[in-house]
Amino acid sequence: MKEKGRLNRAQVSIFIIFAIIIVVVAGLAYVISRNASQSKVDNEFFKSAAIKPSIDKIKSNLEDCMKKTAKDALFTIGIQGGYYKEPKEVYSFGWMFIPYYYKEDLFLMPAKDEIESELSNYVDDKLTFCLDNIDIGDFKLDYKKSKTKTIINPGQIIFNIDIPVSLSKEDKLTKFELKDAPVSQDSKLFEILEVAKYINDANKNNPRSLCISCLSQIIEEKNLIFDTIELDDNIRLYVLTENNDSPYSFEFLEKYKGGIVNVKPQ
Repeated sequence: MKEKGRLNRAQVSIFIIFAIIIVVVAGLAYVISRNASQSKVDNEFFKSAAIKPSIDKIKSNLEDCMKKTAKDALFTIGIQGGYYKEPKEVYSFGWMFIPYYYKEDLFLMPAKDEIESELSNYVDDKLTFCLDNIDIGDFKLDYKKSKTKTIINPGQIIFNIDIPVSLSKEDKLTKFELKDAPVSQDSKLFEILEVAKYINDANKNNPRSLCISCLSQIIEEKNLIFDTIELDDNIRLYVLTENNDSPYSFEFLEKYKGGIVNVKPQ
């Protein structure tokens, strides 16, 4: 009889455990179902005629932030020779720097994919400064840090900015992403990098001379403007600029042993 009592109590305990599991599972299913239903209702709320104009304006402001930050990234990258973060070999002005692409037999020009990463990193670091200042009225805006993929194409740069955004008002919530709206920026950065590589490669053949007529032909073909400034007895600043109404400049340095490189009019 005692063994039977113990068995009954064991069975009861098992039934209780199963009952608890069933209740928990049912509760989770209800919460998930309720949240899914609520999400659908929220989306309909944000599509309503009274709310949609405000949502469209906020989305437009978000896209403007993305465009502005991408443009700022491009400007900074140009002034700093393809870099957002300071590399090892630079000429520092305190508030900015210009990198060496050639320094006494060291070839330091970054690859195109490195410059794409620098552009992406700038956007991911700086985008929140713009987003924090968007006028969202009585809505609440939440977002995570963006993940940007930048592609430098001939005549154009594409910024694919992936940033999940949620917008709420009272007890209503909607979510959307901006990765389906890539930012396109007209730019001759691709062509500028080709010219910079030509100059850099010329040093591999003969660091004491540069064919200026060859360079001028390439510059003209790519519709760019070329200029140099002597910063020191053996340091030359190269400036490549777009030849249009909104010029974009790109800068880098070359340092030569024994003095400035000779320019040959070949």
